[in-house]
Amino acid sequence: MSHIKLGSLVTLIQKQTERHFTLHLKGNAGFSWKSCNSATDPLTVISLTVEPDPIVLSKENLTLSLIVNSTKQLSPPIPMALTIERKTGFFGLSFKIPCVNNLGSCTTADVCEMCLQYQKQNQNLSCECPFKVGLHTFPKTTILLGKDIPNSFTGGYKIKADFTSKEGHAGCVQLEIKIVK
Repeated sequence: MSHIKLGSLVTLIQKQTERHFTLHLKGNAGFSWKSCNSATDPLTVISLTVEPDPIVLSKENLTLSLIVNSTKQLSPPIPMALTIERKTGFFGLSFKIPCVNNLGSCTTADVCEMCLQYQKQNQNLSCECPFKVGLHTFPKTTILLGKDIPNSFTGGYKIKADFTSKEGHAGCVQLEIKIVK
């Protein structure tokens, strides 16, 4: 698990005046993310990791960690609209994956409720709702992928998560991942 010194984190937040940056992790360039916030959005992703990178289908686990900064308190519900697109090798085009059985490009009514459901499965995960002002750290959390994912899922994906609150747009993050056999 990596540790970030608070001074370094504050410097990173201060340098992020436009709230648009991209972080590329070392590896096979399978994973990257960037903020897609507007200047007034209260939620900002500070750090996001996905391991392994690229995601390997033969492994049964995926590990995520996340640090988010909130500039105002957000009360539930906090809906999330998730858009997942699969990249094709055909002229760089991609296509949107539809929502089927809560998988794919779906809208979640409340990320707080979703977090509480995952917390029941993983005691390492901490959910605080309402989201208070300040930094929120979600430590490395393991997600079981299972063995039944077909090889046809290999490839590159673009993912966008848009968060809203009662007050309006709350935050946005875009990811690119790569899945290999």
